[in-house]
Amino acid sequence: TAKSRIASWDIACPVEILEASILDLPFPDNHFDAAWIANVFMYLNDSELRTALSELHRVVRPGGLICSKEGDTRLPNFYPIPYSWYAPMVTAMGAFFPGGDNARMLRFFLRDEGIEVLRHETFPVERWSPFQGIQHAFLASFMSTVASAASNIDLPDEARDFWQAQFDPSSPDAFVNQSDIATFSAHVLTIGRVPDTGT
Repeated sequence: TAKSRIASWDIACPVEILEASILDLPFPDNHFDAAWIANVFMYLNDSELRTALSELHRVVRPGGLICSKEGDTRLPNFYPIPYSWYAPMVTAMGAFFPGGDNARMLRFFLRDEGIEVLRHETFPVERWSPFQGIQHAFLASFMSTVASAASNIDLPDEARDFWQAQFDPSSPDAFVNQSDIATFSAHVLTIGRVPDTGT
């Protein structure tokens, strides 16, 4: 997907695509001026996050930047459904997002890795129906993921019926197909700088 998209863009600089683990980056020390990570840390547990940051610290040159954009998995809300229908999912979804708190905690992990935190800021995102295209597909997929978590916890019948309906995004009962709904989420931007050992 990345290759096909890049081929259709007018990009001024060369782009190379490599597939590798963030826990074992295939690059030499001090190789990059900056690293950008988006929506990755939420899938890492604490030990894996420390390993990933150590690898990023290794491959980014002194004075270089390590930048991250992570969704805060505790903050999504879906209106007008009651928040009490979603709140129990936050803990239950730990199986899907073991690093659900990493968006908030990243500044502390960076500090422990010896990386200076330059910026740590939250950006709220509110969207209203109708949802179409990629927004529809993303929301339908996310609601299905939450529904998977809902099947493992004790919920009132009305809430359980609601989440059960989210498994079929083509259903008129699916949340994403309702005519007057809204979603709220938040993304956390964190920018750290590798210490410049020459100063």
